[in-house]
Amino acid sequence: GAYRFAFGGPDGHVTTLEGIYIEVASPERLVFLERFKMPGFTSDEYQVKSTFVEHGGKTTLTTTILHSSKESRDGQLNAGIDKGVEPAYERIAELVATME
Repeated sequence: GAYRFAFGGPDGHVTTLEGIYIEVASPERLVFLERFKMPGFTSDEYQVKSTFVEHGGKTTLTTTILHSSKESRDGQLNAGIDKGVEPAYERIAELVATME
């Protein structure tokens, strides 16, 4: 399946993530192709692979992003992906904590 997420900022700019799931192996793996768009920058398509490993009642999430080039990777890093991803993972951790 395909998806598209749009995020509006207080300045009126819209950032989007859009992609296609290429592998869903519940509950251990999720792989998809994605493109990131924000004002002044559109990434090349990249592959995201997330794995979930349970050990001792805790789950470790590992996400790997594979870019087609160093320039593509650097463009995404310079666009501030780390600042956007970190709060998302913090929210996931908070949600999971309520499920225990």
